[in-house]
Amino acid sequence: MDTNEILKLIENKYYASLTSYLEDLDRRWAKEGRLQSFDTLWTISQALLETDDLPPEGKKLLLDVVKRALERNAAGEVKKYELLTRQAEFLPLLMREDVFRDEPTFKELRCSLLASFMAKINDIRDPDFVPVQVYSSIPPIFMEGLKPGDIPMGGTMDPTTIKNPELRKKYEERIQENQQNMDSNQEKLAANSLYSRYEPDLKDFFASLYLNDPENVTELKHCLQDGKFSEEFTEDVLERIKEGQGASP
Repeated sequence: MDTNEILKLIENKYYASLTSYLEDLDRRWAKEGRLQSFDTLWTISQALLETDDLPPEGKKLLLDVVKRALERNAAGEVKKYELLTRQAEFLPLLMREDVFRDEPTFKELRCSLLASFMAKINDIRDPDFVPVQVYSSIPPIFMEGLKPGDIPMGGTMDPTTIKNPELRKKYEERIQENQQNMDSNQEKLAANSLYSRYEPDLKDFFASLYLNDPENVTELKHCLQDGKFSEEFTEDVLERIKEGQGASP
């Protein structure tokens, strides 16, 4: 389905047809893991947002699009930090009060989706993180009994050039460890960056969402707990509600 077909379905409010298409997208993602798939989800979400007087069914579809984006697991050659970065682009859609202001039935789902994704971020992030040293070329590894020329003195990332099988295995292990460290560094840095970027908006969102609904503050506490937010974050949100400092929804 091309972009014009997608836009036509949205224009005519054929939301059921789009749901079937989204299911097909999910299957292809699990099989191929192409980041371009997020472009399609984004196109659908923006077309829905641009619809005048978006009906409840359209808003439900919008949340479904965001849910599918946020709940994807890494697939194919996609790195975890790449996936998190693309997924985070959909977070602001959940905080669009201009879209969901008159739809209180979606409040719990919006909180749940934000909490589930932020739990992943909070599991990874570390404010005190110091990147592990990584190498663009593995430094020489020395072993007893090696012949002259066995060791690539200039370093290497290609173990197939090493004739000694024991030494080759050591380089393969070191290259694998180096790649794991690179990926781990990127994940931590991405999680830290995403949290810093969205923390103020998330506090505003949670506070404003429950500002006029203090009886359900227990529901909010459970949501923040599910999101693995810090006690400081939770206390700040609750204090904003108590003092009426959250932005009015």
